[in-house]
Amino acid sequence: MAPSLGSSTANMSTVPATPATTPPPTPIIAVKLAIYNQNFDDLDDIGKAESIVLLLETLPPVKEMRAYLLQQGRSSEPSLKTWKDRISPAALGMLRWIIASNRSCLVQVDKCPGQDETELAMSKIRLDQRVSNVADNWVQFRFAQGSPDKEQRFLDALRAQQANFDARYPTIFAFHGSPLPNWHSIIRSGLDFKEVSHGRAYGNGVYHAQDQNTSVGYAMPNQVRFFHPTYNLSRC
Repeated sequence: MAPSLGSSTANMSTVPATPATTPPPTPIIAVKLAIYNQNFDDLDDIGKAESIVLLLETLPPVKEMRAYLLQQGRSSEPSLKTWKDRISPAALGMLRWIIASNRSCLVQVDKCPGQDETELAMSKIRLDQRVSNVADNWVQFRFAQGSPDKEQRFLDALRAQQANFDARYPTIFAFHGSPLPNWHSIIRSGLDFKEVSHGRAYGNGVYHAQDQNTSVGYAMPNQVRFFHPTYNLSRC
């Protein structure tokens, strides 16, 4: 065997070298493992906050969850619970709590950049509810307080009482500008005036304006990555 090996080595040295065809190895990505071995209620405040952030970061983007549910709905009852290889039970529980405990919702009433006509039709976007005289570089959403079914009952009752309204106090649209990080609290808890951010020139209350440009001055540009970068929001 030894001579044979020596002969092979000699023959190999005479074979011309060829470029390697094996692709280079992929970069090594650091992985962080987390063990679910503690009761959430037993953690301190910092531990709870870190756990919530960790769970939220494991969730797929909303677009991917929507696509999964639409695909699944073609053959069975759609449920994120079956996406076991992508969403953990703990993360799903967190997502369900966020949605169920949220008292408000944003209703899209405008076309977003890059949104095609097919997606526009499937999303049931209410283009007829857009407010006029708003600059073209703004995408409009309607802030609805309460769940969609409660809002619909309110609108039905409003129409039924339309003839009894006092013309001196009409219902109007108004703008409210606030720094982008504030909108998480606004969406979940509504507008309130417990904390003063920009003074109270006319006393306590939630300030609005009929001119969009007035409210834009209070909607300061986003200085932090508060929202997912996919949506590329700067002001609200």
